[in-house]
Amino acid sequence: MADRHREALQELTRMGLELARDLHEAALSAATLEDKDRAAAAFHRISRSVRQSMALESRFEREAQRKAIEAERAASAARVTTLVHRQAEAVSAIERLVWTEYEGAEPESLFTEIGERLEHDDYQQALLTQPTDLIVRRLAEEFGIPVPPLRGRWPEGPEGVEAHELPNQTHPPP
Repeated sequence: MADRHREALQELTRMGLELARDLHEAALSAATLEDKDRAAAAFHRISRSVRQSMALESRFEREAQRKAIEAERAASAARVTTLVHRQAEAVSAIERLVWTEYEGAEPESLFTEIGERLEHDDYQQALLTQPTDLIVRRLAEEFGIPVPPLRGRWPEGPEGVEAHELPNQTHPPP
């Protein structure tokens, strides 16, 4: 609908400009002062109409730009909210693993390194597109933390428990 309105306004503007040009010529070439006055008054009305059409076109364009900016801001805010939430989930999960599975010294410095790693662009993108447990697994492997359970299943099976088959990692279940 907006495109149709924009096209109609553009056509009205073109037609009005053509008519204004004709009226301008008529006013300049009028034989009598009365004819010149009528043509000038008609020119004034048409030129005002053209200016209003142009102003309306401009307003539509500003509104479209404003809506696009608002949509972009909303999408950006949603992305940031999702990112913060997913990052908190990953940090919480990896912290639990460090406290329960990691046998290295000074886990607090490890938390700092993991937090910094999660700020990198590749991890930021992964946080938006991949399941949190896959990100936690990747972090655990990078930092030498024993591989965590994946969606409640152990890859090799914990002591005394039979190993389970892992779900397909390329398309995890929702």
